[in-house]
Amino acid sequence: MRIHPVIILVAIGCLAAAAAAQAPATAPRPDDPSRQLVLVEQPKPVPAPWRAGFDSITAADAGIWIRCLSADALEGRETATTGHEAAAEFVAALLASWGVAPAGDPVRVAPAGLFAAGPAAPRPAGPPARTYFQTVPIREIRSATSRITVGRSSAAAEQARVFQPDLDYQFPRVRRTEVLRAPVVFAGYGIRETAAGWDDYRGVDVKGKVVLILNGAPRPDDPASPFHQPELKDKYTGARPRRTASPKVAAARELGALAVLQVESDPAGRDVAARVLDGRVVDDSKPVIDTGDRELELPEPAAPLPMDMLPTLTVSREMAAYIVGLAGAKLDGLRADIDGKLQPASRELAGVTLELRSEVTSALTSSRNVLGFVEGSDPKLKDEVVVIGAHLDHLGHYGPYIFNGADDNASGAAGLLEIAQAYATGAAKPKRSVLFAFWTGEEQGLLGSRYYADHPFVPMDRTAACVNLDMLGRSWTKERLERVSRMWGIGLPEDVMARIKVEEFMALSLSETEAMDAAIRAANSHVGMALYLRPSRGAAAGGSDHAPFAQRNIPWTFFFSAMTEDYHTPGDSVDKVELERVERLARLAFLTSVELAEKSK
Repeated sequence: MRIHPVIILVAIGCLAAAAAAQAPATAPRPDDPSRQLVLVEQPKPVPAPWRAGFDSITAADAGIWIRCLSADALEGRETATTGHEAAAEFVAALLASWGVAPAGDPVRVAPAGLFAAGPAAPRPAGPPARTYFQTVPIREIRSATSRITVGRSSAAAEQARVFQPDLDYQFPRVRRTEVLRAPVVFAGYGIRETAAGWDDYRGVDVKGKVVLILNGAPRPDDPASPFHQPELKDKYTGARPRRTASPKVAAARELGALAVLQVESDPAGRDVAARVLDGRVVDDSKPVIDTGDRELELPEPAAPLPMDMLPTLTVSREMAAYIVGLAGAKLDGLRADIDGKLQPASRELAGVTLELRSEVTSALTSSRNVLGFVEGSDPKLKDEVVVIGAHLDHLGHYGPYIFNGADDNASGAAGLLEIAQAYATGAAKPKRSVLFAFWTGEEQGLLGSRYYADHPFVPMDRTAACVNLDMLGRSWTKERLERVSRMWGIGLPEDVMARIKVEEFMALSLSETEAMDAAIRAANSHVGMALYLRPSRGAAAGGSDHAPFAQRNIPWTFFFSAMTEDYHTPGDSVDKVELERVERLARLAFLTSVELAEKSK
């Protein structure tokens, strides 16, 4: 999914008290956050079988690959463009030169036809020969419109009103021609927080219905409100990282709602028209870049991920007032009742129905994943695979401005190239096979990794783990690290902060599995990064290419270095990438994958 090139400052981790490099005399409690901070005083030597591969991963080589992939000639590597195809051909050529076996689509054998020179050659026995490319069919949306009709039928009369996009509501991603018609329920602020004793959905049934909710939270600045707590205030009133699920929309989806309408709770807040006009304001301090409106998706809908959520519309206060007014209520009165009593006041809106009509025109195109593998050495375990992936695409170019994507994600792709070379040229081979996947379409909604999950080289039930590399090339600043710690309400002691070198720090997301935790810790004992481990139960943390694997309960980890103001701007250039950091993180990912590929069941 493309985002406009604006500065996005995202906190991706929280920090806590330090854990000593050696195991503590007293084991930490299961909920002790100190266990999540991994510091290594003195890295151990890399085991002999993997030393050559480890040493082959270098900053100098990574720099060459990043410079090639982020060159202006590739025009930003936008999905389904010649720039991306050139990058894919470049990566495939490197894999072939190192002896990495192809794992893409089978080679097409043309059948003998009427004008064939002779009889068709016999097909060779065994599995078909493969290319390095997996073709991903893509639907490109050319135009999209929508309209909403809200009405109420009763024995006395029938009322209805038509609402228009941008004037009455914002629906940013119309993807399919369809009609959604359902009853409407008012669900307060749309919050479910068991620990805070709050459930806006208690007593109302939203399954198969449209949910109307207020934005924000009840009286977040009032100490008497449960949402005054820093973690809840940030959760419901703060900014969210890119492509992460709204907890409100997640709650509605879990309860079976079909769509969410969200309205500004404060009468003095910005309404839809103001939001639309504000988005059109030109910032003279930055380049004026028209990024277009190109939208891509898979032709057949993939299994929904948490970041997909439900159709979610921001509606005007006028529209929301009309909807609740059809049921004899007043919008400000509903809000005042909730805020005044600090209690949910959700209600059915008897007889009120919303109809959303969307119309889309589209055309078929395609792009390609690049897939290669090294076969495992164990007679049985080689039938299983550890997938190491990084997305190859970026945002393309607009007018004279090229979004080179040196950090996002030439750095991850370069790290993956280094790992593939380490496996291919090293003498030791892991017990399990290892697949190297250079995904397409990540920026458009994880298109390549989603397609692979439905059409895998090795069946997903024999996929042991996924290691995802996305943006390895930039570090935190000390100030931002301290701000993240405060924002999450976890004070980081000064002596601990003094021990952390920001150039060595990374918050590392992973599935809540013992095997993945152990693999990362074992690998880092040889690398010595300062890691803050962020285990995630269920859905994947962050909207990147590990998510389709997490959806299928495959253990995963997400290597994501740091967010900077250059994210998704033309400023993401090769001269700002910290090559030594890319080297260390690629080495850490390599050894993590070794641990996962070597571990016996």
